[in-house]
Amino acid sequence: MQPVATDRTNWAIRLSLCAMALIMLWSSKDFSLNGDALSQIRVGENVFRCLGQVLGLIPSTPQPIILNYYGGLFGVTAEALHRVFPSLDFILLRHLMVALTGFLCLVYAGKIAKILHSDTAQLCCIWFLFLSPRFFAASMNNSKDIPFALGMTMATFFLIKIMNAAPALRFKDFFGLGIGLFVAMGVRIGGVLFGLYAVLAFVLLAIRFWHGSRDYVLRLFGALMVTGVLAFAAAIVFLPCVWHNIPLATAQSIRMFSNYYINVTMLFRGQDFPTTASPWEYLPVWIAITSPIMIILLFLGSFVLLGQKNERRNGVLLLMMTVLVPWVIVLLLHSPVYDAWRQFYFIYPAITALAGMAAAAVFVRLPNRKLKLAWMLGIGLSLSPSVVWSVRNHPLQSVYFNRLVGGLKGAFGYYETDFYGESVQAASKKLLALPAFRQPLSDTVYVLENVPPQLQYYLHQYDPKISVQHAAYADRNKFRWDYGVFYSRGFDSVRKNPDWPPANCIDSIAVDGVMLMAIVKNPSP
Repeated sequence: MQPVATDRTNWAIRLSLCAMALIMLWSSKDFSLNGDALSQIRVGENVFRCLGQVLGLIPSTPQPIILNYYGGLFGVTAEALHRVFPSLDFILLRHLMVALTGFLCLVYAGKIAKILHSDTAQLCCIWFLFLSPRFFAASMNNSKDIPFALGMTMATFFLIKIMNAAPALRFKDFFGLGIGLFVAMGVRIGGVLFGLYAVLAFVLLAIRFWHGSRDYVLRLFGALMVTGVLAFAAAIVFLPCVWHNIPLATAQSIRMFSNYYINVTMLFRGQDFPTTASPWEYLPVWIAITSPIMIILLFLGSFVLLGQKNERRNGVLLLMMTVLVPWVIVLLLHSPVYDAWRQFYFIYPAITALAGMAAAAVFVRLPNRKLKLAWMLGIGLSLSPSVVWSVRNHPLQSVYFNRLVGGLKGAFGYYETDFYGESVQAASKKLLALPAFRQPLSDTVYVLENVPPQLQYYLHQYDPKISVQHAAYADRNKFRWDYGVFYSRGFDSVRKNPDWPPANCIDSIAVDGVMLMAIVKNPSP
């Protein structure tokens, strides 16, 4: 039995989406550059120049253009828009674009919940995703993982529509699937992973229709193949590094991203693990402790939906596979995993869609209006701690931990906190407010840091004469510096490190009493 769609629910969805879009776009201006932002900006600039020279729109230069295996779709779009709106701050433009892709993720996740269950499920899903602090924060400034998540979520939605429409083949569904694949692969070649889901969908439909409509199965196979090939062909336009040998270079790119290794360690449960030896439970534990608890519980409860005998069960199975298959692949390939689970944000819209469907399934089975209201109120109250925390600590929602580990204070020393340097902008503002940085600078000020590179960007935007040098925290006394900006990533667990917080700390960025960034004055520069 499906929940009855009402005008009231539809209006709630429309008003919610309008409010969410405005809040996300407005909030994006408050967020810092993250640790990869500057490198991603360079990727966009380089791919834009490469395409411009190939098309004859930009004069060629003798210097080689450095290209890597990240897709340039987002960066090229940002560069093109900035040329149309040159007066708009480029960093703000990129953040607005990420916020828009995050919002569209939310829209398509809700659409998945609707076509697999109901309007009530859609309403629950969009609020679950919007009120997830980590995903919200990433939707403000993460130009790698959120656009990729949008492509994968959009492709999933249209693939499920294709399954629901069987045995009809509708051009608009395959067109939407192609756009989703294009976006995913145009950002990260790992979007070819979606081929596994397309194969699963094809097998499920072939089993169902082979005996009664063999012609449909053959036409479906052809349509999926053509869609995938065209989407891939469009995506590699933004991946110039594979043009010299598309099959070989594409395979190399996929292999590189499945085993992308950087020699760093990850703090997990109080131990430091190399990136190539993360425990099997690394991803599920990180997701469980950094998402609102009710969403995780509802997601786990959604597996009972597989027991329902209706025409949408295959779509539910496919959606669950989009969550589980990436984790299984990581385990089978022993792929390195970095920075909590940000590389796997693309599975979270599916998690919230399943959670929304589970919430709606309970809602529809409750016998009267009072119990239905109590159920929805209970869900709302369970989410309220994370909402209050997010508002209180805006714009540092990226360091959210739930009560399973005692919040951020309980997680500190056991898990990485501000791994992406999200508090760097706030630290730079506090540093530049010190009297020594009052303009015009009378002399060079030397700043030492062990944080991501965006600190140097902020300081040089303020005054290029500020000397910024990067060094490991343990090596800080080997360099000349007047002020230091330090955070706890990059050395052994802070629970075992007697040198944190650092001496002579004059200010800090802290959340829930946990120091994320320390601003230090060197007593003997």
